[in-house]
Amino acid sequence: MQQDRSHVPLILIAFLSSSVFSFIGCQKQTDKKKEAQLIEANAEALLIPRQSDTEWLEGKTLSSIDSIIGQREDKNIVYIFNFFDCQTCVKEGFLTVQRINDALGIDFVKVISSRSLEVTTAQRQYQYKGYIYMDERDRIRKELKYAPTPMLLILDNSNLIKDAFIFDSSSMNKETLEVFTQKCISTARSVGNP
Repeated sequence: MQQDRSHVPLILIAFLSSSVFSFIGCQKQTDKKKEAQLIEANAEALLIPRQSDTEWLEGKTLSSIDSIIGQREDKNIVYIFNFFDCQTCVKEGFLTVQRINDALGIDFVKVISSRSLEVTTAQRQYQYKGYIYMDERDRIRKELKYAPTPMLLILDNSNLIKDAFIFDSSSMNKETLEVFTQKCISTARSVGNP
């Protein structure tokens, strides 16, 4: 008696297909779990202040700042922006500068534009009435190895960077910015300003 084996390839194909589809199904579930874990980790990272973004700036001395704004005693808070920076970030920086100055009752923050074409355009665009110093040769950013701008720096009297905040629209945390703003205000008050 001879057996009909024509159905063997069909059974083999069915078996292989079900194995492949179950493997793909398991793989999709694993991918979804990994994706969910990645999303959760990213969400947690956004909630944690990203101090490591600016720690590398702390302790550096800005030797070139005196050649830009002069040898002033009140240069403890400096805002630096560049013509090519994200406009939303620059605007947020100017709003922060204004908040600090309003809290102190004077134009305390020194604003420096590096590589800007027209200072009055920036004053008009960001509704800033204070003085903007020009760093035409981009000396500060060169000295800081082209650190991202805009940034707000807290300096001591020897031009040593004590703390920094980088305005970045993709990672800016409002709570961290508020804490840094209050730190700027208390720093200005501690050096004998209102």
